[in-house]
Amino acid sequence: MTALRRITWIVPVALGALTAALIAAIIVARSERPSRALIAATPGILNATGRGTPPEIAAINAQLAQIAALHAGARYGPGLTRVVGAPVAVLRPLLGEDWRELDASVGRAWVYPSGTPSRYFEVSAVAVAQHGPARLEVLTTEGQRAIEAVSAGPFRVLNFGPLLAPARGGVGLALSSLQLQSNSPGPKLVLSPLQAEYLAPGEWITGMPALAEMGPGGLRGVYLSRGSTTRFAMTPGVRGRANLTLLGASVGGALQVKVAVGSEARSAQFNGGPSTVQIGPFKSAETVVAVSVSTPAGGSSPTLFVSNMRLAAARR
Repeated sequence: MTALRRITWIVPVALGALTAALIAAIIVARSERPSRALIAATPGILNATGRGTPPEIAAINAQLAQIAALHAGARYGPGLTRVVGAPVAVLRPLLGEDWRELDASVGRAWVYPSGTPSRYFEVSAVAVAQHGPARLEVLTTEGQRAIEAVSAGPFRVLNFGPLLAPARGGVGLALSSLQLQSNSPGPKLVLSPLQAEYLAPGEWITGMPALAEMGPGGLRGVYLSRGSTTRFAMTPGVRGRANLTLLGASVGGALQVKVAVGSEARSAQFNGGPSTVQIGPFKSAETVVAVSVSTPAGGSSPTLFVSNMRLAAARR
């Protein structure tokens, strides 16, 4: 089993006449964490038995369905036509074998975000810089531009959003590899299948959905360790007083969660399996929310699993 390593960054980008800010959200990578994954997955495996499909086969079917959805969610044009095998073995079961090489020219793609259509969407990919570090630039048909660095490590999970979505249909993307210190063409990059998803107003942004980790009750999301503070980008569209609704669970013991929205902070308790907790109200909704996890002194070392988080207008 694998787990998520979170890297958060926020990138303000000038959008010309739109004058909006793009936020590059939580970026999600993976590392081995078998003990925690086993604790979370065991109830789901036990519940899956006796339903006609062995859990091992069900897991394979889910992976195949996810890969098929990735293929259906994007079309690739000039600059992204060369298909290469997945260079990261651990990601093959999740993202498939059909990755693409982005050379010095501009790569064209058309993505079809999943979910309920809305004003905003995010697009994610895993990038591998086999020929040296670079920056990946994304330009949308709505005139928005965002850039993220791709280090020369094993791989980098990139997430661009929230981005403005057109009223209907898919979104055209132009992807370019740039030098780290200039806008000159950069080295070739290998990209996983692109994944795009619509974002509802106030919804959190966690990274590539296909890499979300399995949690208690079969939910997928992000694990936050005790003592950590993680900043999440939130989709715009909620104004004024707001509550934050968090669907999560504590794994390994009770814990306390402190949520900071702007200069205000509120706390809540999680004592076991999946539950939905409303935290607030906060005097105003923000585009960034900080979540801190703690436990009583001398306690165990539980983790917080977060499956969903959303800001919504509070009733007066």
